[in-house]
Amino acid sequence: MVKLESNVEDIIQKFEQIKRNVEENSGEHVIPFNNLFTSEFMNNYTDFDSIDNLIRSSCFPIRSSEDIENLPSDEWNRYIQKHTRFSSWDEMVQTAAKEYFAKKIGLL
Repeated sequence: MVKLESNVEDIIQKFEQIKRNVEENSGEHVIPFNNLFTSEFMNNYTDFDSIDNLIRSSCFPIRSSEDIENLPSDEWNRYIQKHTRFSSWDEMVQTAAKEYFAKKIGLL
């Protein structure tokens, strides 16, 4: 059996820090792709080590996030399904955003 000792004050301080981090990071944010889709994220969930390589390999004419928004969604989602663990681009973005903010506020 393992005996764990927890210090209530340490736990309270950690929760207070998380609360401050949530307050600091609330609202709307513009996050560069390379910050959102880190190499760790890409290695864990895709066949590529970077978002740039995923995009470059797609053969779609993508130079900006706006270009992705204007792609035929069925074709783009099929590409995402084939080369990632996600069923759609939206699912990939949502997962990356959740992980990004979990790290920013101190949950990961």
